[in-house]
Amino acid sequence: NFNNYIGVKKRLKKTNQNSKKFKLSEVESIDNGFFMKTYKAKKYLFDENFFLYFEEFDLCKSLRNKGQKIYSSKKLKIHHLGFKSSLDEDSTNKKSINRLREWHWMWSSFYFYKKNYNYFYALNKIFGKFIKAFFKFIFYSFTFNEDNKEKYKFRFLGILNGVLCKPSNFRDNNN
Repeated sequence: NFNNYIGVKKRLKKTNQNSKKFKLSEVESIDNGFFMKTYKAKKYLFDENFFLYFEEFDLCKSLRNKGQKIYSSKKLKIHHLGFKSSLDEDSTNKKSINRLREWHWMWSSFYFYKKNYNYFYALNKIFGKFIKAFFKFIFYSFTFNEDNKEKYKFRFLGILNGVLCKPSNFRDNNN
């Protein structure tokens, strides 16, 4: 039951004792870690166009737009590892995982703004990152800094694919 994670106005008014007991407070959005065990929420509520990032912001924005409220508890502690669970220092897939992270972070940020505002708002919002990624890619190419060159290359490509309205389908097969 994903109402445990997404506050429903009617339900909380009915049992104000729960609000006090769990120290609930209204928030703008919650981290995706709150939804990890909620299969229904993931299957039916999240936009499947998002692959790695921004899906929780999108869901929370959609709920707020529909008049729903989102609650969190100060008593609830979640330690979200982010990409750490997939990546350790000895990982042979470190390069591939970093490519995925950089590409999808940029693609998802553009898609979030495009979906929730409009294409031109998204373009305006992401344009500085697009230019920065391009010039940093060029700079790090000339200075032979391969790690940063690759980082900004995939950021640039993520934004470019978003701007060209291509789907979030990048999967790195090169290690």
